[in-house]
Amino acid sequence: MGKLTKGIQRKTQQKAQNGATDASKLEVGGKVALTEGERLAMQKLDQTAIQLKVALANIELQVAALAKGKAEVIAELEKQGALMREQAEAVLRSHGGDPADKERSWSVSLGEMVIIRTA
Repeated sequence: MGKLTKGIQRKTQQKAQNGATDASKLEVGGKVALTEGERLAMQKLDQTAIQLKVALANIELQVAALAKGKAEVIAELEKQGALMREQAEAVLRSHGGDPADKERSWSVSLGEMVIIRTA
């Protein structure tokens, strides 16, 4: 796109040298019409900008959906952790342990499938 912009600048400078309307001499509110090439170049740049904005909006929607999915997974993990603690306490109670006893600590080893007294 840089080449396109430089091409417009060169053509504008050539016009100014060839006696075309000099935009720097216009009064406030004065207008200089764009040539067909300049119009097409500006439209192309505008269309490209619009396409990029749409692409960015699509990415932002995807990021929002991922953030929502992440929050849902985290919430489910927290629920699962609470269920695991409840189950571990129930298993400990069924084997005579007291999870509320502060003098004794317990751990559940899922690898060995055992309850271990840790303190």
